[in-house]
Formats: sequence, structure tokens, C-alpha cells
Amino acid sequence: MLDLAEDLAGSVEHHQRRLLTELANAASEYRDGENLAYATAVLECLSMGDRTNTCLVAARRRTVSAVSQWLAEIGQHAPVIEARGFMASAGIWDLAIVLGAGDWFPPEMLSTARAEEITLVHPQWVRDSHRFYGAFGELATRSISVTVREPRIRGDQHPDSLQLPAQDLVPHPDWSLVAASAPRLLEAGLPSEACKLAVLGGGYAVWLPVDGQRIRGLLPTARVGERVVSLPIKAVQPGAVLLLRLGGTESAALRPLVDSILGSQQSRIRALQVRWKKSLRLALADPGAAELERKVRAAGARSVHLQYWATEECLRPRDDRDFRALLEVLQLHPAEPYIDAGLALRRAHNRAGRELTQALEGHVEDQDFTELESQGMQELRLENTPGLAAMVAFRVIAISPDAAPVPSNQIRHPFRTRGAAWLE
Repeated sequence: MLDLAEDLAGSVEHHQRRLLTELANAASEYRDGENLAYATAVLECLSMGDRTNTCLVAARRRTVSAVSQWLAEIGQHAPVIEARGFMASAGIWDLAIVLGAGDWFPPEMLSTARAEEITLVHPQWVRDSHRFYGAFGELATRSISVTVREPRIRGDQHPDSLQLPAQDLVPHPDWSLVAASAPRLLEAGLPSEACKLAVLGGGYAVWLPVDGQRIRGLLPTARVGERVVSLPIKAVQPGAVLLLRLGGTESAALRPLVDSILGSQQSRIRALQVRWKKSLRLALADPGAAELERKVRAAGARSVHLQYWATEECLRPRDDRDFRALLEVLQLHPAEPYIDAGLALRRAHNRAGRELTQALEGHVEDQDFTELESQGMQELRLENTPGLAAMVAFRVIAISPDAAPVPSNQIRHPFRTRGAAWLE
């Protein structure tokens, strides 16, 4: 980083050069002072454990790479792994040296015994909020031993008043910059849906619908035959792996297979689908979403998600009662043909989804996921599945706290992004 700062210094304006110089000086001071104290503390911890059964745990893969390189340069040998790798350990480590405060790691990592002893190493000026009792607290048959090392710069007292909460030091994406990276593919008449941004590995992001139901995911460490799963969108958290299609959605890519399953009924079912979707979108424009929702609820609907129902991703309202109430307000009579067509379409999609799952399970059976772990994404090529030749496994890095309205043609489409590279 210091070499890069020196190279940039001659090509930026004066005020930017001053900021760059201050940043480089701070980095130099840390390297020559506190970083040395931190390194010493880590090496002291290493000397206390069984070298054949001691690991170092880092929060991010960039840290894993940097620490691994540092250990090799000084002739030390110990595995350095990310938190999820530690939690997936097949055996029990004798000692785990956690590089950072507990607030920087998933809470379950420090409450599940994957090591006989865990030592957290972080600077003295970082104030961690965690107390560690394990998943079963005082009722556990084997307690978890967690100690903390807080190295400080020699001669620097670091009074408690200068301590910074560990949570405040967790890096976050620049959500405005990530959102600004999204393509603007606007089409007249398209509904919008409340979505949250998910930052993905490999420099990508995706809009996930708040009211969406499920999304395809991957469990790389699960047993063969159980790795490709259907995840509730509301349950997607950082660390999860999503299976997405570049250049479009899985649902759109499955359409030819779904049509072949529908057979001779395909044209009639698709026509009914187009008719009620068009009527719903027109009603959302006039009299508007609020008034339309009031009328649909008055007609007997219990759960109303008008914006989601209007998208192509939604096949039909989940509950027949909700669908019937919507059709009544839209004055589409009789309701049964639409309800039956929606059920047939859902069954066909489910069958097509199962066929895709089988194809993916066969592909990942002997797959090496090193690229996913090191790069945050990995392409899965399904040459024998038309339209889905390139599915990509993406690691979820972060999810935005707030939702925003997003046109339906931008949802579930991975896109290149800026403002989050330092999170990986």
C-alpha cells in the first residue's frame, strides 16, 4: 500500500496529495509500532499451543492471504483460515488464535466448540462487547475457554477513554456507491419492488426482493446430494452462497423447459398469466397501490403483496383466497381458469427447478470450491442444460440495512459494482 501511495502522489491534486501523505504516514507508524506489538503477541500465542493442531482465524480472505505470507516469510508454519472454514472444521483444534475482536466474527463461531481453547488477539484500544459462554452457557458439558490478548505500543498508555467499540471498526460498503453501480434498465409500465442490496464476492452485487420467497443457494461443505438448496430470501445472511445466472434470472432461463413441461396447454396458460398481470399493472397505476390494496383486502385477501405479484418472478399469489380476491377486484371472471393456470404453471416451474437441482448436484459432486473460497465466486458450467450453461456461485459479503424501490427487470440480476472491494 505504501508503494502504491508513493506512485500516486505525483498524479493527484495538492489537497489529495496531503491526505494521501497523512494516510501513508499513519500506515508507516502502525507498521513500525503497533503492528510489531501485534505480531509479537500472535507469535507468543503460537508458541503456547501444539503446532500440529493450532490454527489462526481471520475475518476476511485478504487477511488470510496477508498473514499466511507473513508467516512464511519469517519461517513459521500454521494454517490460517477464515471464520466459516473454522466453523466447518471436521475435528477439534487444540488452540485457535482469532485475529481480531469477537465483534468482527459471526457470534456462533465463539459459541460452538471447534477448539479446546480460543485466544482473541486485538489492540488494547479496541473495546469488544462480547462475553463468551458457548451455545449452552453454564449447562454445557464442556465449557469453552476464551482468553483475550490486547497488545499495545510500548510506552503508549491508551487510556480507556480512547478505546473504540469494535463494532464501530467493522468495515461497511459505501451503499450509495454500490447502488449507483446498478444498471439503469428502465421500461415503461414495469412495477417496482422493495429490495435490499447484497454485495457479492468477485466485485458483484444483486438486488434481492424483500417480499420474494426463495432463492437457490449452495452449501459447499454439505453431504453429496444435499449441497444445492432452496433458501428463504429473508434468511440470506453474509457468508451464504447464492447460485445466480449472469445476464438474466434463473426463472427466465427455465422458461423453455417450463413450456415443454406444459405441453399443449402452454399457450392458454401463458395467455391467462399475461392477462391478469397486465390488469394488475394497470390498476397499480390507477387508482394506485394504496387504494388497490384496500380493495383487495376488503374482498377477502389476508396477505397482499401487489408490487411483487406484478413482477415476472411471481407466478401467482401463494394463497388461493388472496388470488381470488385480487381477480375479483380486477374484474376477471370467472376466477377458476386463472387459479388453475397458476397452479399448473407453479407445478411446471417446480419440476423444472428439480431438474436443475439434479443437474447442479451432479456437477458439484466432485467440485473443488477453492476458487469460491479465494475469489468469492465460481462459475459452474452446465453444458447439457440449455439456457443455464453458466450458473455462478457467489459468496454474500454484506446486505444493506434499508430497502429501496427497484424496477422488476433489475431484480436478481448480478451486476459489477464499486465501493466494497475492501470487504473481501
